[in-house]
Amino acid sequence: MDVQLFIDADVFLQEAERYLAADPSSASVIAVYAGRVRAGRQPRGRGAPRVAVTAGGRVVGLAVHTPFHRLFGARMPGPAAVAVAGGGRRGRGAG
Repeated sequence: MDVQLFIDADVFLQEAERYLAADPSSASVIAVYAGRVRAGRQPRGRGAPRVAVTAGGRVVGLAVHTPFHRLFGARMPGPAAVAVAGGGRRGRGAG
């Protein structure tokens, strides 16, 4: 499992596109929040990092930490959730 931290909402949404299409219900909060950041209706920058967990080059989990709430994760395999809890590395679009 590889955990990538994204500061740039555009890059995050591009990376997560297939995952969001495949599991729109569990990731809807993440998709809406990242879309609001991209549209300028939520603050950009380090205040709300977005996380993608990949395995074999494929996104298997998503999470976001918003300024007003704790970490919110979409449905993902147990090992991906453990990887998110353990931290990660900076990915593309990281600031």
